[in-house]
Amino acid sequence: MKVILGILLALFIATVAGILLPAIIGIAVGIILIQSGSIFKGVIAIVIGLAVEACMLIGMHFDTGGHGEEDDSICPYCGSLNTDGAHCDDCDSYY
Repeated sequence: MKVILGILLALFIATVAGILLPAIIGIAVGIILIQSGSIFKGVIAIVIGLAVEACMLIGMHFDTGGHGEEDDSICPYCGSLNTDGAHCDDCDSYY
């Protein structure tokens, strides 16, 4: 049981790290540049990393329409649930 929970935790951490990768890289490079004396370049690296992360999250939002996956079981014309995925039985239209 501990092994399974450990694997699940590792997968969760890897997923979150993968989603936040641009921000993590930008912040890491920024810290390295700031420590080496290039404060302006470090701040620019951090800003670019966060901007890429924001663009990625906005793109994910628009990719899903902002509300998750589309539901093919609802007729887009009359809202009927009585459909086979291509034909609305209640309003007699194809989509």
